[in-house]
Amino acid sequence: MPSSSRAPQAVPSASATPAPSSPPPSESFLSELDGTAPSVLDTSGEFQWDVGTSGHGLNLVSWKKGVEEGDEVMDKRGFYAISTVLNHPTKKANPLRTSRKPLPPLGPAPPVPRPPPASHFDTYLKAVTPLYDTLVQSRAAADAAPSDVLTGAFDNQAPAPTDLPPLTSVPDLFYSRNFDLADPAIWSQVVEAGPSRTHSTNVQDDLSSHLDTLERHLIHEITLRSTSFFSALSNLQDLHSESASCLRRIADLQSGLREVGDKQARKGLTILDKMEDLRVLRVTEQGMEELREAEEVMAVARSQVEGGDWAGALGCVGDVVRWWERHRPKEETEPPDPNDEGEGTQHPLPLATLPSLSAMPLAISDLTTQIALQLESALQSYLLSTLSSAELDVPYDKERFRDHVVPIVEGLVRCGAGDAVEGVWREVVTLAVREGSRKHLPVAQGEDEGDENVPQEMRGATLAGALKSMDHSRYLLLATQMYSSILARLRLAQTIGPDLSSILTSASPLPPLQIRSFVPSDPITTDQPSLSIDQTEIIAAACELGNLRASKILAVRGEQHAGLGINEFVELFKENWEFVLATEELAGRMIASLRGVTASQARTFLIAYHSQRLTKSAKLVEEEQWNQIDVSPAMQHSVNILIEAAVSDPSECFIPPRPPLANGHVNGEGGPSKTMDVEEKKFFVVRATAESIGLLRDYLGVVVNLEVVVTDVMGRIIEFLKSFNSRTCQVVLGAGAMRSAGLKNITAKHLALASQSLSVIVALIPYIREFIRRHLSVKQAVMLTEFDKLKRDYQEHQNEIHAKLVAIMSDRLAVHVGSLRDIDWEATPEKDAPRAYAELLVKETATLHKVLGKYLASSTVEAVMSEVLAAITHRLSEEYSRIELKSDDAKKRLMQDAALITARLTPLSEAGKTVSSLEVLVKDKPVPRKNIIGNLLKRGKKDGAAAAVAGGQAAEVEEEEYDDGDEDGEVTPSAPAQPNGT
Repeated sequence: MPSSSRAPQAVPSASATPAPSSPPPSESFLSELDGTAPSVLDTSGEFQWDVGTSGHGLNLVSWKKGVEEGDEVMDKRGFYAISTVLNHPTKKANPLRTSRKPLPPLGPAPPVPRPPPASHFDTYLKAVTPLYDTLVQSRAAADAAPSDVLTGAFDNQAPAPTDLPPLTSVPDLFYSRNFDLADPAIWSQVVEAGPSRTHSTNVQDDLSSHLDTLERHLIHEITLRSTSFFSALSNLQDLHSESASCLRRIADLQSGLREVGDKQARKGLTILDKMEDLRVLRVTEQGMEELREAEEVMAVARSQVEGGDWAGALGCVGDVVRWWERHRPKEETEPPDPNDEGEGTQHPLPLATLPSLSAMPLAISDLTTQIALQLESALQSYLLSTLSSAELDVPYDKERFRDHVVPIVEGLVRCGAGDAVEGVWREVVTLAVREGSRKHLPVAQGEDEGDENVPQEMRGATLAGALKSMDHSRYLLLATQMYSSILARLRLAQTIGPDLSSILTSASPLPPLQIRSFVPSDPITTDQPSLSIDQTEIIAAACELGNLRASKILAVRGEQHAGLGINEFVELFKENWEFVLATEELAGRMIASLRGVTASQARTFLIAYHSQRLTKSAKLVEEEQWNQIDVSPAMQHSVNILIEAAVSDPSECFIPPRPPLANGHVNGEGGPSKTMDVEEKKFFVVRATAESIGLLRDYLGVVVNLEVVVTDVMGRIIEFLKSFNSRTCQVVLGAGAMRSAGLKNITAKHLALASQSLSVIVALIPYIREFIRRHLSVKQAVMLTEFDKLKRDYQEHQNEIHAKLVAIMSDRLAVHVGSLRDIDWEATPEKDAPRAYAELLVKETATLHKVLGKYLASSTVEAVMSEVLAAITHRLSEEYSRIELKSDDAKKRLMQDAALITARLTPLSEAGKTVSSLEVLVKDKPVPRKNIIGNLLKRGKKDGAAAAVAGGQAAEVEEEEYDDGDEDGEVTPSAPAQPNGT
């Protein structure tokens, strides 16, 4: 741009400037309607410039005030930009607030940033200072030059007019946005608003006057802003000239470059192209050589796989995989492969993308699969041989195991078959358990799966027959060896499993030997998942398999085991149960197969065991003669064991027996005793009761050694005691012993011994109940109420036996009362003594008391005798009340009978005092006063008849024998009692 344009703007002179001519009416009118002309009100009163007819000589660029000039310069210049000229003239300011409410309080003022230090502007000042110095020098030179060029053109101009008519002289109608003279309504308003309405010329003059006013104001406003407009126009022209100069310079440069390219650059490019072609040929030759090497390595890998050299094959496959990684295209964001360490940079040719190598990934996959199969077979063989050595007592060598297994596991992981290690281990453990159970079977071909000619059903039947035909000792040896073999293998497997899992986990970070796809979208993963073995599940499955196979073998001999003795069965049961518990401990959970079969056979054995003892007890009771026996030390020892069992399990009940405690009872000490002692209580027993207690003792051994069937044993014990109770009552109360044992009759002694037999069982029931309770769980303890019911049944039958004793005496009393009724009290007896009925009644009652006192407890004797004496007293009182005494001699004879009965029966019971009421009754009986001679005659006639009757009714009763009689209570003297059909 010329230097004259950069000179500072001189202030125009204040000489008068001729008024510009008015623009055409249409232009002035439309400018007003468009609203682009600024209002006169906005600029009235401002400083007005006198603009000449020509703008030549004005500097329209340098209207900005200088750095050294103050604000006063701006006020004098009246600088306006083009945007100011284009502003809307009628734009109004924002209205005032309509609300008088106070504004919300202002927030805290933002913190004033600290000014930077003076050194912060050093760089800027260094860059600006030269430019500023140049500006100062330019302005100084411009001030020294003459200013005639700028001011001479404006000296003769007249000042701007100052008599502009006000805009208010134009009606507001003309300022409306909708002003249109074609609108009839607006036209009528314009016509009416004129000063004269008589002639149309007046209207036209008014409109012309309004237009002139507006045009003058518009011209004045444009004049005020023309300086800025022409300055911008000059700037645009300078820019246009500079742009044209630049375009010419660019064209010259392009022509020069074309000349240089034609003469020099093209020859150099040709040389570079030939050099690139040579490089490509060399790279291609190198690629072909590497393809040949890859093919040779693949051939070597195939031959090693076929020869079983899996270690060498893995090395060759690894070389091929690394070759592939070097020659496949990679993404920019793909991390480097750790397998490429020491192999150099990536090959410039992506050989992996060649169609001829498209089958290589599949070939590598086939090779790794074949190697993995060989490794799995080798690992399975070694692990199976290791587990098989568990029975040889060979110690497990951990280091040797790791040295052999680590290379195999690492090879499987590199082949991508690391997860197959768990499957191999599971199969090995399963095969070891199967082999451990199969090798001890009596028929080897029984489970030989390789023999296709023999059906499976026939092989199973042959094995079952061989197992059934074995004797118990041989089968026990088989079971012991089989369980020992399986447990040894399982325990060794539990030891090896964690080591194998640790080896697999350590080898899991190894990258697999596989060729990754070169598709860019294919995800690339460098982290390998950690591999491990679920040892718990594998051992648990193996334990379940061992239990299942053992349970099938055990179930075949169910019938044979049911007939074993307690010692043999407990020995077999313990072998089975110890194996069950050991395998459950290894598995960490319950295994139901062998446990269920063992418990089932224990219940079957218990049924047969109980049936034998139930039959033997019933036979003992039925054949019992009901004679007291001496209690041997062995019998007493059985009772002592039952008592001891309430607190702890007796050592004699264990199989094999444990050594007895220091304070324990020893079987066979001392001699026989008359009674059986249950702690402080003594009981007379018969042989059936003593031996039944011995049979009851055998059930303790079943509970102690076979706790799995404790609830079943409790039911069998209750059934055994119920059977003993019912059999005892049947043979004694129902006179069954008269048929089964050949007894002539049932005596008071038999009844008393039967009561004692029930009493000793009642005394032992609480100890048996407590023994069973100790072996039951809390939930099963509710079943103990059956013992309470059983005890009540025994006590009820005891009461029935005691009632039978009272009934016998009642029957005898009825016989004696019949004799009493036939006595003639007025007749004179042959001897002065009590009558025969009284003597027999007293003798029989005393004999009963003697028998009961010998065998029964004093409380029981007191209870029975009190009922007997009460019945005698009541019945004789009734009979004595019916007797009519006609003389004092008759009363004296009756008084002798009453005195005898009272004297002999009163000491037999505490309730015997009531017998003395008979004497009182006889004493109080009245005697009528009658003719003595007549009475003597009557008595003489009846003496013979009375003596005959008394002699016929006197029956001899043995000391300890009483017949239960028939339903009428009659007995036949000196004849055996016959059963009444019960």
